[in-house]
Amino acid sequence: MLFYFLRNAKSQTVIPNLSGKCYVDLQDLNIGVNVHISARGEGDMYCSPDLDPRLWRIQNAEVIKYAIMEINRNESILPNISLGYIMVDGCNRDIVALARMFSFMPDRNMSVWSPVSSVGATVEECGKYIKTYRVVGTIGPQTSRATVMTAPVLSLAQVSSVD
Repeated sequence: MLFYFLRNAKSQTVIPNLSGKCYVDLQDLNIGVNVHISARGEGDMYCSPDLDPRLWRIQNAEVIKYAIMEINRNESILPNISLGYIMVDGCNRDIVALARMFSFMPDRNMSVWSPVSSVGATVEECGKYIKTYRVVGTIGPQTSRATVMTAPVLSLAQVSSVD
């Protein structure tokens, strides 16, 4: 199934019963971030509408946003280039983290470099549709168990990852 997905990647893929939010700030170069922000869902709902009660998970997401903002503020780091992010919610479930990583799989028609006008950060509903984004690399997921699942997939697509 994975090889089928890699060979036939489209801009959106359907995964039933998947919900959650994506936090997106697209710029010239983008980093994919897989964090656990929402609590684990009940039954066939993978993600709860509630935030994870462990504050450090939300702090990790805020630290990444802050670091990218500081990189963009300092022109000597990436002159004439703005760094953006696509932050997806793994909902404290390994299988959701894996599904969300498909957002960072390259589409056959995408190039890494994609200058865009800055529209600011937005919150998107990342429901059952997995939308693909152009990324230069990924950060996360936050747990070793989820990393064991996602790293081989990203490796096959030659997407760099820091976990």
